Amino acid sequence: LLWQARFTEPMLEMGSTVDAQRIGECVQMFRELDFNMRKEVADRILERWEEVQSIFEATRELLQQQAEQAHEEAQQTSTGEEQLSTQQPLEEGREEDSEEEEVPAIPVQVLFKSLMEEQEGPFSQDLLAKMVMCLHWWANLNLESPVKTVSEDSLERALNALKDSDEGLFVNNPNSPAWLANLPQHTKDVFCINMCCLDQAYMTQAIDFLLPAFALYPHKDYCIVTQPHTAPNTPLLNAFTIVPPQPQNTFGHVLYLIHRASLLGPPGIRYLEAGDVSAVEPLIENFAADAQIDVAAGVEQFLASPPGDRRLKHVFVAEFDEQIVGMIMLQVPAEDAIDTLRCCYHLDDYLLLEHHEGHDRKGPAQLLHFTINPLFQKYTRRLHQGAMRICGKTVLFMEVDLNGTVSPIFRELLQVAPRRPPQLKKALRKPPKVASFANVEKEVPTEEDLREKARQKLLRDSKQTKALSVVSKKLLSETKIPVNARIVVVGASDCGLSLLESLLSIPHLVFNSLILLAPGGLEYHHAHHLPLVAGTAAYSHHELRRIMLELRVRILDSRMVQIDRQQRCCILHDGAMLPYDYLVVAAGLQDDALHTLRIRSCGVEHVTDGYRHVNGAMSVADPSIRDLLVEGGTLIKSLIWNPLSCAVVFGRSLHAYCVLQGLLMRKVPPTKIILVLPPSDAQTPGQHNFRPGGDVQRKIHSILEAMDVKVYEGYRLLGIQQDNRERLKTLVLEEGGADDAEVDRRGKTASDDGSQHSARAPVDVDQGGDDGAASPRIKCGILEDNGVSPNGFPQKLLACRVLITADVVNVDPDIFNSVHGNGLVYDGRLIVDHNFKTTDDAIFGAGSLCEFSRRFQRKNAERYP
Repeated sequence: LLWQARFTEPMLEMGSTVDAQRIGECVQMFRELDFNMRKEVADRILERWEEVQSIFEATRELLQQQAEQAHEEAQQTSTGEEQLSTQQPLEEGREEDSEEEEVPAIPVQVLFKSLMEEQEGPFSQDLLAKMVMCLHWWANLNLESPVKTVSEDSLERALNALKDSDEGLFVNNPNSPAWLANLPQHTKDVFCINMCCLDQAYMTQAIDFLLPAFALYPHKDYCIVTQPHTAPNTPLLNAFTIVPPQPQNTFGHVLYLIHRASLLGPPGIRYLEAGDVSAVEPLIENFAADAQIDVAAGVEQFLASPPGDRRLKHVFVAEFDEQIVGMIMLQVPAEDAIDTLRCCYHLDDYLLLEHHEGHDRKGPAQLLHFTINPLFQKYTRRLHQGAMRICGKTVLFMEVDLNGTVSPIFRELLQVAPRRPPQLKKALRKPPKVASFANVEKEVPTEEDLREKARQKLLRDSKQTKALSVVSKKLLSETKIPVNARIVVVGASDCGLSLLESLLSIPHLVFNSLILLAPGGLEYHHAHHLPLVAGTAAYSHHELRRIMLELRVRILDSRMVQIDRQQRCCILHDGAMLPYDYLVVAAGLQDDALHTLRIRSCGVEHVTDGYRHVNGAMSVADPSIRDLLVEGGTLIKSLIWNPLSCAVVFGRSLHAYCVLQGLLMRKVPPTKIILVLPPSDAQTPGQHNFRPGGDVQRKIHSILEAMDVKVYEGYRLLGIQQDNRERLKTLVLEEGGADDAEVDRRGKTASDDGSQHSARAPVDVDQGGDDGAASPRIKCGILEDNGVSPNGFPQKLLACRVLITADVVNVDPDIFNSVHGNGLVYDGRLIVDHNFKTTDDAIFGAGSLCEFSRRFQRKNAERYP
């Protein structure tokens, strides 16, 4: 530092005497180099960079000439033999010097002296001294002594780094006087309310304290308040706007913000005038190009219409302090538009349409476009209410195309679920040859018939991407109560989705922190894949998308592996912690065939303790099964082209037959598909979707046999063998059925000793060669004898490369460990009370995973079989 402050002088030696005044000047100069000063120094140097470049080039040429002159003098002073003996090394050394000269590095002291005003340079010595300090201490450029060199490129990069640096935003200590001193003024334009205590009788007047509070800070424009998620909303916070959290936010409080201008009163609403067009353009500059064109055309049409003919389109502006801060564009729909909406959506569940008809000052209006300054966002409902009052409408609806940009105004409206069309036979039956009314002429369809036909076509359009939101004038006058509690729903089952839909459909509540843990995402995220597993009957793909669940709920593609009840957070499979205030476990039941063998499906990233992965073994409950069996993927190509590869589908559920159909749709040859049916057990949950041995099953099996699909019935899965590359090689099956006691005993043995297989008898099978091919003794798709199982039943081996299980269902191992490991009562199912609450007041359960406590079950159950 002492040399850098006076870089024109030599470097101080050890033991040198230093004047105290020089030390004080050095320290004072170093302390002046705050964030803004460093930026200013870099800017001043870069402004005259062309002069620096010319001086740098001239200095480099001068140093090069001096080096050449010194080299020539050294050659002239050399004598005969020495000259001959050293001629070759000198030439090589000269070549090396020329190579080094290609890198324009100059000693620091020489360069900075050349830049001084005393040497006809552009900068003062004081500025250059500050630049040396900045480059060394903040730009990672080594300038600790006069002999250090610097190149032109490295100098420019270091100066640009100083100019663009943002490190000053996060330095200093909160307790120091210079805390936040380097921040720009606009980032400090806020003050915080730490405590607000008011008697309950005067709580509604809490907002009267805000204007005096702003008067105490005349240079502050914003006020913020934070409070816990579970704290009740006070009248003071009704004037504030909630700031949406960042996706990675784990802060335990909600942030409220208000601008001083919003305390002066709400904006006024009036019709658009010709002079307002220029003020509206900045408000819509962030709209999509098509939306901007539509707004401009609507404004032009509205202004061109006579004052008495403004009933087709209505354009309003929100005005505050003679400034345009918002715009609303409404359109009067056609007469049959409401009937079309009633046909396609459950509109009657939200509105009594007869109440909004039969009067000139009643009726619906369609919201086309809306924008508002964020400072006045909390007045959105009041502005729409005023616009409906002026144009004489009582119902406001908005149709949103989900393929485009969705306006955040939908949060103030109610989302209407689409109707599901009746499922009719696609193949019409042949008309009879003789009919009584065959000669009756067809009537000419009326206009109403044509409209009804168009509605039915629209209702059955599976590619429809529009969503409907609606609100009445009465609902706009009622303030929505914000619910900031963090509600985490585990599992995208029908129960979990219906819970979220029910919460979001409550008109007087707005939930700001709903989170859904859905491994693999929602069903319509996989709509681009060919069908593979059985879908749900509660929500279709396009129906689930059109309720705008993804826009109102934070959906995480992750898996819960543990619950921390003390900290109230979920532990995810990647180690992340997801805080909650209320946890709803609605994961449902999953395929359990592989879990009984202590095997996890190969698409599940997290491997539970005591479990393992087997390459080629997967379950229909695996959220990645569609990606593993994607058309044209590695496994599908192997099944199609490799003669030694075949796929085994194990199970009796509907998923098993859907997987068969999915493999056939992926062009897998039927001869390489094997269906293994376990012994039928009427008491096993989730095993049967139709009666065993019934007409439907016999019909399906006859079709499969006609396609050369092998069907083996009455075999239990005992174990899995792998080749030397740890890939699936052989299935160990048990012929016939063991009784329930033996099955339970095997399951308990597996869970007690922690073994990887529930009951695996020793088998004498080759492990395969290095190529992973099956042993010649076991042909692909052919059952081979393997002695007797420990239960006394014949044991078979079945060679395959892919196993897909779809049999009995049970709780997922991660969900079981999370529930059972935290002391929640589990008796075959998660026990809940009549309010679906577990023994923890913050944890709820629902769906097939749960079971009511016995004290809530009916008495004398034997009387009601």
